[in-house]
Amino acid sequence: MAETQGRSTVVGFDFGTTNSLMSVVVGDEVIDVLDVDGRPFPSVVRYEGGGKVVGRQARNSLESAGVGVHGTTVLSPKFYLGDESVNVGGVERSPIDIVNDVVSHVRSESLSGPLGGALDGASRAVVTIPITMNGPRRAALRDAFLRAD
Repeated sequence: MAETQGRSTVVGFDFGTTNSLMSVVVGDEVIDVLDVDGRPFPSVVRYEGGGKVVGRQARNSLESAGVGVHGTTVLSPKFYLGDESVNVGGVERSPIDIVNDVVSHVRSESLSGPLGGALDGASRAVVTIPITMNGPRRAALRDAFLRAD
């Protein structure tokens, strides 16, 4: 938790199947951190060579929607947590790393946005874990969040 004008700041993160949302509680006010379109961040990653595109830009590059791997794009990476690896465009990737790419993107965008000052010093977050996730999948989700930079 960080202190903002003498009040504690609490960060919450909902890593969703379709979208991810981070919210900040400052005092008695809850503020959702949204993307440039004013919506939650799509849980989508596209790998291009050695780089990656995450969120709305990755989602908009697809011709059709649907869960899973579409060429070099992963929609709903949460479904792969617990698997050893996922073949994305001919490259084996760790589901934990794929989820981490989404989490790191949302965190980075949040810190660079208008609420960035409210997040200064916040090094912890409350993260939702779906009740349907078994032990190994829960552990993988925790690992992905712990790796977020």
